[in-house]
Amino acid sequence: MTFVLERDGAPPGYAPALSYAIAAAFWIGALGLAAFASTRSCTHVRLDPGSSVVFVQRYPFRASEHTLPTAELPAASVVSSEDSEGDPYFYARTILPDGTEFDLFEGHDRAGCEQIVERYEALRDGQ
Repeated sequence: MTFVLERDGAPPGYAPALSYAIAAAFWIGALGLAAFASTRSCTHVRLDPGSSVVFVQRYPFRASEHTLPTAELPAASVVSSEDSEGDPYFYARTILPDGTEFDLFEGHDRAGCEQIVERYEALRDGQ
């Protein structure tokens, strides 16, 4: 739409300054949203043959990977929090030996977090 605004100018009956201000507001919003999205990671836990577990955090322009032997996996727990509206929000979280907090699951569903923690603990126990 920025191209169309530049090519055709402001719509008839609208001030050009207002049209450009609205376009600028959309661009500022989009850049802010992109900056926020680039701080959020997609997480993945993979069990590799040979008794190791790989924790992967992927961001838009980078990824971090932590590999641990299954015998050295740290415990996981459900962490309670609140979302921006004051509703309960939960994380199934483990803290890796280097201090990295790794969220296995997050959401408003405490039972879902507890289920993920149970599956993770079964992996720790070798089941």
